[in-house]
Amino acid sequence: ISVDANNKQYSSDSNGVLYHTETKTLIQYPLGKEDKQYSIKTGINTIGSYAFEKAQQLESITIANDVHTIKEKAFESISTLKTVTIGSSVQTIGEYAFRYCGQLESFSVGENNQGGYQSIDDVLYDKTSLIQYPVQKKEETYVIPEGYSEIKGYAFYQNTYLNYIKLNKQITRIGDNAFEGVNQVRTLTLPTTIKTIGTNV
Repeated sequence: ISVDANNKQYSSDSNGVLYHTETKTLIQYPLGKEDKQYSIKTGINTIGSYAFEKAQQLESITIANDVHTIKEKAFESISTLKTVTIGSSVQTIGEYAFRYCGQLESFSVGENNQGGYQSIDDVLYDKTSLIQYPVQKKEETYVIPEGYSEIKGYAFYQNTYLNYIKLNKQITRIGDNAFEGVNQVRTLTLPTTIKTIGTNV
């Protein structure tokens, strides 16, 4: 993607990435780029919806400390993505930001993250919820730590290694499709605190 230097609203860089200049938003990463690693450049505050969707070469993404918002489905369907590093300044991660990333192995989150996000054993959490369990995380057993009350939609989607999952006693809500395609699970232990279970769980 190339933008005329005189355009005051939009710009592009040497990597062909499209930005909205005023809002400091990364709008579109070129899907045909063959780079396996990419770091969001400094000075960018927002990663737009669908910005990296179906970028099929990327294996590793590093989100710089200047970024404070990752919009919904920003990294959806990157079938080659293995690792995600999230900076400490990220305050908001939109719904399904990392859905359908079938090679995902781990999340790493900067210390003292401003939005309350953290990585626990490579799994992405916010202050109250389990957001995303990596599809290629190879443990057979997983116990959700105490202190979390929700499992987000598609959180465990298509992980085929797990055969035992235990929810803590604070879980009240399980989102849509949370365990869809987790075909090897033999035991799923639900607490009495569950109030809402979404569709196609």
